[in-house]
Amino acid sequence: ALEAVRSAQALHGVRHGDFTRYRRYCSRRTARLLKSLGAQQHGGRGKYVKRGLSGAAGGEEEASEGKVDARQLLVLLANAERAWAYAMEIKGEAQGAPRAVGRHAASRMRRAAAWAAELAKRAAAAVARGIVQRRVALECEAYHRHLAGLAAMEAAAPDWTAALAQFRRARAALAEAEALGGGGDAAQRCRQFAAEMEPSMQFCEYKGGDASGPEPVLTLPGAAPATSPAEDEAAGAPVTLVWRNASHTLEAGAARAAAARAEEAAAALAADADGDSEDEEARMEKWDALLMAYSDAQAAARGAGLEEGLQMCLQGLYLEASIARSEELTAAMLARWEASPECAGKLVTKKDGKAVRQVRMADVVHLLETVSATTRQLAEVARDDQVLGAECVAAEAVCSARRGVCLARAHAAAGRLAEAECLLEFAVENAGRAHQLFERLDESGNMVESAHSRRVRVELQAVDA
Repeated sequence: ALEAVRSAQALHGVRHGDFTRYRRYCSRRTARLLKSLGAQQHGGRGKYVKRGLSGAAGGEEEASEGKVDARQLLVLLANAERAWAYAMEIKGEAQGAPRAVGRHAASRMRRAAAWAAELAKRAAAAVARGIVQRRVALECEAYHRHLAGLAAMEAAAPDWTAALAQFRRARAALAEAEALGGGGDAAQRCRQFAAEMEPSMQFCEYKGGDASGPEPVLTLPGAAPATSPAEDEAAGAPVTLVWRNASHTLEAGAARAAAARAEEAAAALAADADGDSEDEEARMEKWDALLMAYSDAQAAARGAGLEEGLQMCLQGLYLEASIARSEELTAAMLARWEASPECAGKLVTKKDGKAVRQVRMADVVHLLETVSATTRQLAEVARDDQVLGAECVAAEAVCSARRGVCLARAHAAAGRLAEAECLLEFAVENAGRAHQLFERLDESGNMVESAHSRRVRVELQAVDA
């Protein structure tokens, strides 16, 4: 289900913000599917007779006998996407428009949620009869809950707690679908879909949504008997997290289970630390698994009302892992640029026949800017920790110096030596500032040894070289 949605959106205008084009595509696709199912609306000269999926070949009559056509689910999915695209189209044109336009958009979003609810219902019933895989039903359930959450947010009187509850249920469905696997990029799609919901969940919490209470437990037809989180997640050994010389132990609950997954992902990354460039995509998937585990642990800790120190620890570990991932990706992209700087930005065909765009120095600089932004967020985690604040200021100076060096190399490769010299002077100035900050920290004796600080010092040495 998620693959069908994402591929259709990518190919028919959504990534460019053209929701009108996507809505028309969904209408055409619905008509084609209904025609192939023999469920066209007709009535001739007499009374109009609406012939829905129940009148289609393979409709409800045959579904009761265990014969379900996947095209029925695709019709419901296309209708839900059409209503969602219409709502997004209206919202894009509603700037300064009367309130009736906003109500129209909200009604279309509710209609999209209704179509998605029917989709999830039919998919779950198909699972009970052994016709559809449980993973597909879970993806449909997550899709339905996501649209239901958006509909609650778009209402005239938004119910932020109800919207947040829908998003949490969608996240639970995605987590179970990811655990079931399914081959290909199924797990990656679930992680991406869950990550895309995080801003909406945070906005609901900011607006006053209540995130307290245990994580929802799914009860789809055909599922194993539900057990409590304590029974499912307390079975493992306690997990100890260490950040800034402070340790926290998680003995049970969803937070412990997520922290255990984070430990496994970190161990997999450490075991594959010497992976070559051919394994870059697999490495990034492992980083994504680590970040998703830390994100789940943060959400579970907030929901369970665990101590503030533990929540700060989880947030700090998440941000440090995010910085490490960006640094590794920066190094890989810089190596590809160095291999062929004259081909930067051009399409190159690989041995497998796939065309890829060569790395530009602007891509590397953008990643370094992302590292700087994440470093500033890390400094805000513990505002009372002056040592952490000084480390982050030094790390930002190192990032600025690295950006200067990268841009200088790009200008030098293009023959613009004067610009390259100015950028190198800028890099030297920032590197000197970072050296001063680290010297003061070393003299104070308060320096906390961590993977983040060691990595920043290594990058500073590379800038000096």
